[in-house]
Amino acid sequence: MRDVTADGRHARWEQHREAQHRRIVDAAIEIIEDGDTSPSLAEVGRRAGLARSVVYRHFSDKASLDKAVADHIIGEVRQEISAALQLRSSLRETIRDAFAAYVAWATLHPALHALQDDAAAADLVRGALDGLAAQVADLYVAGFTAAGADVTEADRLTTTPLAHGLVSGVFAMVGKWVRQGAKVPSPDNLVAITVELVVAMTTTRLAAYGVTLDPDAPLFDLSAD
Repeated sequence: MRDVTADGRHARWEQHREAQHRRIVDAAIEIIEDGDTSPSLAEVGRRAGLARSVVYRHFSDKASLDKAVADHIIGEVRQEISAALQLRSSLRETIRDAFAAYVAWATLHPALHALQDDAAAADLVRGALDGLAAQVADLYVAGFTAAGADVTEADRLTTTPLAHGLVSGVFAMVGKWVRQGAKVPSPDNLVAITVELVVAMTTTRLAAYGVTLDPDAPLFDLSAD
């Protein structure tokens, strides 16, 4: 027979550990956003209100904490973009909503965005970009199909590296923009310029299928035809 009391204690202990873990990561992020991009474990512990020994129970060294912080940041960015990256009423709106969400996050959190260039975040960034690129590729295929293109399996395979190039390029561009002060062009202008570039690339790709698409036409109307 299972010991229900012991199970309950274990569950509460795990919740306590998870809460402490998140508290430490949140404290590190607060310090980074305050301007110290490389806080020590002791500094993080003080900000979190936890003993240094507690911090070390969760993170054996600074590198492991850096990775946890990077993982949290990248997860937050991906969540922001993924939430907006859905087929909207038109191609232009779909692209604008997703890119605007990313630029808004980067504008609010420049210090956190810069951390994604660190070596500790390299594998996490690569994985996040791969995931977003796959999502963009699926979105393109769905959009092309809705527009009337006959998309073959070879076309699907071709779309994946193209989507990865697009996502990686946008990521690098925003990173450079943030590092130079995120003022010129303005966030709205950066979004507008990038949207036009991506729309042009997309409509050109559709033209290769013999499909002419109005980027402001409702995509759900096209898919209903």
